[in-house]
This record gives sequence, C-alpha cells and structure tokens, in this order.
Amino acid sequence: MSRWAPLLEASTRHGWITADDEGPVGFIDLEILDGEVELVYYVDPARRGQGLGVPTVALLVELAAGNGARIIHAAVEPTNLASLACLRASGFADVGVNEFDELELARAVHA
Repeated sequence: MSRWAPLLEASTRHGWITADDEGPVGFIDLEILDGEVELVYYVDPARRGQGLGVPTVALLVELAAGNGARIIHAAVEPTNLASLACLRASGFADVGVNEFDELELARAVHA
C-alpha cells in the first residue's frame, strides 16, 4: 500500500485505500478540477475477478458527486477489457482516444 501513498497527497486529489471484510481491495483516486473529475481505480490482482470493480466505481461516482463533480472521465488501455466492461456497466460511454492511445470514457454525475 505504501506505493499508493504519493497519489493520495496532491491538493486536487482525493484518494482512499479500499478494503472489505477480507482485507485490502485496492485504491481509488479522484482528481477534481472545475467540476470535472478524472478517476483512477486499482483492484489488487489477488482480488480481481471477484465482482469488486462495479461497486468500486459506484463508490467513486458517489464520492465525485459529493465533491461537486458534473462529469467524470476515465482513460483505459484498450487491452484492459475488464476495466472497460466495468466502466461501461457503470454508465460510462466511449468518447474517443487520447494522446497515449488510451480509450477515453465519460459519464455525467447526478448529485
């Protein structure tokens, strides 16, 4: 978990280590600027495939709404099919490809 700590320290970032009854799940991070959020989430490889992605993204959406977000953005490697499926199942839509050849997805937030 110590490798995630620097991501949690910037003033525009809001990050949390996530856990459940079985232990650490991963981390979530929101960078909030002018009502727009860039989200990052990570599920520990040992915890993947357990249905934790969609509830993790739901928590991110709730936290973003609580911090005044109107739009949430995510960038995903095109080969990360699990993350793409999770975001799409959570209401994100494809909006294009960024300069790093990552797929850009976004969704509106309803507070």
